[in-house]
Amino acid sequence: MTRVLPPGKPASSASPNALSTLTLEVPNIVLVEARAAKDGVGVILHLREIEGKSTTIEQGNVITSGAIQKGDEVNVLEETVESDIQSLTFKPYEVKFVRLVVNP
Repeated sequence: MTRVLPPGKPASSASPNALSTLTLEVPNIVLVEARAAKDGVGVILHLREIEGKSTTIEQGNVITSGAIQKGDEVNVLEETVESDIQSLTFKPYEVKFVRLVVNP
């Protein structure tokens, strides 16, 4: 179910504020889904490479609202594939899952 809302009239001429909890600074990696981990520790990020290029995401390419405490590569069942990763390499069109734990 969707709903389309007409644009409102701004109260002032100031530009709108933007707030993001997570930003990926890699243009060919798309965040498909972010959800709370089943065990309640961190969030699971479903990531996909979309331009057909091998790409590596470094921890510095991930900007969060808090400090990153830990990042693990996990599978779709949230089982750890590799623990305490500092980077993640994608093959063309590859899909990966990451558990990210961030300090508030």
